[in-house]
Amino acid sequence: MSAKTALSHVPTSGPASVNLPAEHDGKTVGDETRRRTPVLYIAANQYSGSTLLAFLLNTHPEIASAGHTIGWQGLSPEFLCSCGAQLRDCPFFTAIRRHFEEAGLPFTFDGALPTKYSISRFDRLDRIVFDNLPKLRSATLERARDRLVERIPGIRHRIEAADRANVTFIEAALDYAGASVYADNSHSPYRARRLAEISTFSVHPVHLVRDVRGIALSTHRNLGWDLEFTALHWVRVQEQIVRVLQNTPSFADCAAEYDNLLVHYEDLCDRPQAVLAKVVRPIGLDAPEGWTSFKSAEHHILGNEMRFDAGTVRKSERWKRELPRVTRKAIEARCRDYARKSRYCDALTQILDPMFGG
Repeated sequence: MSAKTALSHVPTSGPASVNLPAEHDGKTVGDETRRRTPVLYIAANQYSGSTLLAFLLNTHPEIASAGHTIGWQGLSPEFLCSCGAQLRDCPFFTAIRRHFEEAGLPFTFDGALPTKYSISRFDRLDRIVFDNLPKLRSATLERARDRLVERIPGIRHRIEAADRANVTFIEAALDYAGASVYADNSHSPYRARRLAEISTFSVHPVHLVRDVRGIALSTHRNLGWDLEFTALHWVRVQEQIVRVLQNTPSFADCAAEYDNLLVHYEDLCDRPQAVLAKVVRPIGLDAPEGWTSFKSAEHHILGNEMRFDAGTVRKSERWKRELPRVTRKAIEARCRDYARKSRYCDALTQILDPMFGG
């Protein structure tokens, strides 16, 4: 059991609690009174510092997080948890597996967790069914796609199974940690929208942004991508996150003032206590003093190599030393030009101005 403070968490009832009518949330249903479980969801581009944010959130006594709740590249029973143990031996994931067994649900570490919305092992097909439609940046078409695939029996069965898996996983994580709020660092805004449709959850999105020049350098160094191509990809991802959040009814109020959702990686590193207070305020939590000293807490985070180096907040700005001025200007021009032509120009400008001035 984690050293987190035990809190009054009202658990859901497992698989049977999925897809209750939304009007019953927090009200009496039969002989039970249900409470929606708060889920902080981190929507972000890769290399944005989301693993750091997951560690910080998991340090809060009322928050539990396993980081990337759909799994991680190369996931297997031998994959190392941030606690240092292989997943099959990790006490946290052992407890998760036990909850799944008690609920009569399958649980494996084979490539992905059962919490991932998926119909195949081919990522491209999964993206078409559950994520962004290639070259079609339209919230209307995406919603029509969602309604269509939900009418296909085989796909509907997969969605319902993933819904049950997510309820069971989050319930088990909160039980293990003695927490009341779950933080999911799975990046895709489409997953946030799916989770928001599960009536036992109250999803609160956070849009985490890192300076695009830092993203470009990290992606170039790790994946070999062209710097300007990465910048264009990045700004499209930001537009995608904005589009999904602003066009999801349950997020509409908070997304109307988009700055309320934005968290800049650089601010998180410079002023962690203040930024974390902003993140948890919408769910009614306070930011405890000394929160940012997170090495002392028990962590079971799936994510990049940073999961083994957690303990201090260190800002990475290598791009300031390694990117030539002409490259920086070209990256800014790419992003500014794209933002000007976007119907989400206002939100994109709120993202870009702190980086480039404006």
